[in-house]
Amino acid sequence: DRLPIAEEPELAHLKAAYAVPFKAAFAEVLAGLAPRDRNVLRLVYVEGLTADQVGLAYGVHRVSVARWLQQIRSALFSRTKKLLSKRLNLSPAEFESVTRMCLSQIDVSLDRLLADLEGSSA
Repeated sequence: DRLPIAEEPELAHLKAAYAVPFKAAFAEVLAGLAPRDRNVLRLVYVEGLTADQVGLAYGVHRVSVARWLQQIRSALFSRTKKLLSKRLNLSPAEFESVTRMCLSQIDVSLDRLLADLEGSSA
């Protein structure tokens, strides 16, 4: 009964224009993280371990793992923002809009990006 509503051409163009630079910037920032930080991301978001389980592996309390995750997410966001804003000459408001659009429409696969990094460092 219902047909999908076609996306507006302007929005499709913006998504196409920003998706690749966004993915590239995110991947570059992810690659620049410390090995422990990338490993913690992989354990939590790819392997599905809890903060308690990661804490056991590192010999720390789960609160420490939660703090690490917050710091890692913050670093990913701020460094991606800085890199993408510089490359695309975006204002803070434009960056926020681009980020919302890209995150809602593109596949930033942490699993794939982390696997690529592990493969390239082997």
